Amino acid sequence: KDTVSVLYWSKGRKRKNTQPITTSIMSARTCILAAFAATASALQINIHEPATFLYETEDNYVSAGMSYFPSNKCNWGVCPWGNASVISWNFSDPRFRSAVSALSPLYLRIGGSEANGVMYDVGSQAKYCLPFSPQPPVNATWFNHGCLTMPQWDSVNEFVEATNTNLIFEINPWNNRSGNGGHWDPTNARDLIKYTVNKGYKVFAYEFGNELGYNASTYSEGFHQLHDVMKEAYAGSSLQLPKVIGPDEVRWNDTFFKEFLPMVKDIFYATTWHHYPLGESYQNPDLMENFMSPTNHDSFFSLAQHAYDTVQSVTPEIGIWMGETGGCANSGRNLSSNAFIDAFWYLDSLGGLARAGHKGFIRQTLVGANYELIDNQSLQPNPSFYGALLFKKLMGKKVLNSTTDDPNVRAWIHCARDTTSDVALLLINFKNESVTVTASTTPLMKYSKDVYQMTADNLHSRVVNLNGKGLQMTGAAMPTISPKMVPATDDITVPMTSYSFIVFKGAADVVPACQS
Repeated sequence: KDTVSVLYWSKGRKRKNTQPITTSIMSARTCILAAFAATASALQINIHEPATFLYETEDNYVSAGMSYFPSNKCNWGVCPWGNASVISWNFSDPRFRSAVSALSPLYLRIGGSEANGVMYDVGSQAKYCLPFSPQPPVNATWFNHGCLTMPQWDSVNEFVEATNTNLIFEINPWNNRSGNGGHWDPTNARDLIKYTVNKGYKVFAYEFGNELGYNASTYSEGFHQLHDVMKEAYAGSSLQLPKVIGPDEVRWNDTFFKEFLPMVKDIFYATTWHHYPLGESYQNPDLMENFMSPTNHDSFFSLAQHAYDTVQSVTPEIGIWMGETGGCANSGRNLSSNAFIDAFWYLDSLGGLARAGHKGFIRQTLVGANYELIDNQSLQPNPSFYGALLFKKLMGKKVLNSTTDDPNVRAWIHCARDTTSDVALLLINFKNESVTVTASTTPLMKYSKDVYQMTADNLHSRVVNLNGKGLQMTGAAMPTISPKMVPATDDITVPMTSYSFIVFKGAADVVPACQS
């Protein structure tokens, strides 16, 4: 059985008890609820300099990726990818399309580690388009080859159009380097891009490789080659030339980015970096604590702010994105990355990186492995899917400067989406006691509000409750997402270990930044 370290919190102290999930979590939650049922602390939320906003995200800030890993991709003896490889996934399934359409518009990034070696079954090099090796039943961590067929590429693009998704595609950077003097051979990429243009498919952006670790000049050469191939393929076409983004480097490296970005500023739309702030998915004794630790998350946000500041100092015309993160690395952990507890790092990071100037945030993955937003077997959205959905639908692009008087309760405030009259709050309660927000401590509470309160039976539940009701798809029909309407005179109590989205109706009266 999978096990987790169940955290028992009591008066600022914690102890860990590793038990089988199926027997321990409910009893732990029940004990905690009983202990803290009568406890609720007052919370003060502040908006600093409400006449201005700090940063502005893209409309598609909340986005996700898909990878090529096959079913026999395993880490620590865990093989969670199922049939979610881009090469084999059924993009026409109505349940999948329904869920993604609800989350759209978003960027769908197709890439990841295996994208570096996958060939495309088109043109003069189609003969090198070979299946992954090894094949099942042999399990592996990394693979050779990989082949994207044109019927499957057609399916990807038909799906993108049907779901109002914007495609970001990572090009194979390794093609024939050894036979081409150490330089990238763009032949296969050129044939794929020409095929794409001839079909009339719309691609938002191309990337050049994933976590390659090249030096700045080698990266720059590759990106400029790719851009030249794109310009050649789109010459004379009515389609818009896609953007170029990258380099999808793992972790942030000041020295590299300060050298690299000036080399590509004439062709780059956004720069991307990757980070998995919770550590490894298994054999990580601190994982469960990291999910629930604002201090751990703050380290991530500080690094993100530093990355933003670095980009601004050398190439302010280029935006910065979190190009890939799934919390814990190497496929995620069952009953954690795909459970209610995942929202505590994920939503906190959506708020924290928007607050650190990032314009895009690509979750690993939309589907595939244990950190997927949509379960690759049942096609039921996982709990964090609904958090992402609410963030996208309620939190607008303008990011405000907000704080609370409790380090274990997070408040992220944006101007509300698609209106100039409302203000939206994401409130995350990491504590094992409820918190209450009143008009006496928080002026926003003087306004009427729509409340979306998200709870679960336990932190490792695969079902999230909206205002007390479990959210589940029925067939291809998404559940109804409706708020609880709370009068201006009423307080709001946020339960222990839960989060809430709150839209304050008309509150732009006291937040001038949201009035335009």
